Amino acid sequence: MTYRPNFREISLILNTAISTAKIKTLKTPYADIRPQMHCILCGDIGSLKSTLLKNISIELKSPMQFNLSSAQLMGSVDKTTGITNLPAVWDCRNSVLCIDEYNCEKQGMTHTATQTLLPLLETPKLMKRTGYRTNNIKEVDDDLSLIIEDGKIMINTRFVMIATTMMAIHKKQRMIELEALRTRCVVLPYYPSIDDIRKRMNNTLEYKCIQHKVNPHIKINKKVYSMIDKLIMERKIEPKFYARTFGDLCRAYAVKKDFNEVADVILNLRQITTE
Repeated sequence: MTYRPNFREISLILNTAISTAKIKTLKTPYADIRPQMHCILCGDIGSLKSTLLKNISIELKSPMQFNLSSAQLMGSVDKTTGITNLPAVWDCRNSVLCIDEYNCEKQGMTHTATQTLLPLLETPKLMKRTGYRTNNIKEVDDDLSLIIEDGKIMINTRFVMIATTMMAIHKKQRMIELEALRTRCVVLPYYPSIDDIRKRMNNTLEYKCIQHKVNPHIKINKKVYSMIDKLIMERKIEPKFYARTFGDLCRAYAVKKDFNEVADVILNLRQITTE
């Protein structure tokens, strides 16, 4: 099966993901699940994927992150002054962590950053020991918080990640970290035609960042639960993708109850990631 979402479908998924950033709780009749939907836009050089991410970054006032490192994600402390570089996952709270040109090598900084990122995508809470004296900081934003004291950085945050990459993450990966990453995200393969690129450049094919108003606390009832289960089973999704796909469909439903089009795109994308 060959499926490539068109620009409209990609825009639809991105705006759905962006709208989940402020959802605080998402409950099914049987469990609490992660409220935030994460996306990775993969494509070739010159596909204007970074331009699309830049539009999101500007609209949401969330700085783009480059050359991703664990220190960026979790924060770092100057060992001489105790001055802290605040964690990117705190700076983008209730919004989008925009990562441009994500890459992961078998060893080194990018590999370590991916190992740091994976648990944060599921549970955006962490405690990091710095090993240095720190200047005390306490910031509270409703139910979220950043506390830095006694050589520790403690964060309780909430964010949506949208990343771009030239890696073909929509295909099965040999590296276990990348395989884990693609199951946690809706992966959007974007390989536009030259006509689409021309339309993007002259603004006849334009992305508009839309944040839908959402209820911060969502409950999925048994009827909707059964409906989502049926949609997945009809597509014969691979077992290891079942729970993640179910979660993404719940998140899509949380944004818009009439979610058939979004659900169809997500299910089509899950089918190509299982090939």
